[in-house]
Amino acid sequence: MSDPNFKASPISRRRHTRFNADYLTVAWIELGESEEDFTPQMVALVINQSYRGAALGVRPHDAIRIGQKCFVKVGELAPLRAEIVWIKGDDAEIIKIGVNFLD
Repeated sequence: MSDPNFKASPISRRRHTRFNADYLTVAWIELGESEEDFTPQMVALVINQSYRGAALGVRPHDAIRIGQKCFVKVGELAPLRAEIVWIKGDDAEIIKIGVNFLD
């Protein structure tokens, strides 16, 4: 019988398993929706990734906002269309962003 007071942790509610990235895995980000040649504007440290998205550590940038469409190239993978779905941190040096892959 299930306990009506049980609340799953946020981690167990995720639809896709997260995988910690290797220490040297980086992602390149191009803000915008242009499908012309991939021209990254920033680099990010990959914190973890899943089939549908990734958590990235980036330097703060005025153009980073929730809902921003972009292309993200993780490691040796081809660039993927993505959307920034969350932003955490208010440090002047680095923030964490979550991207959802749209392809």
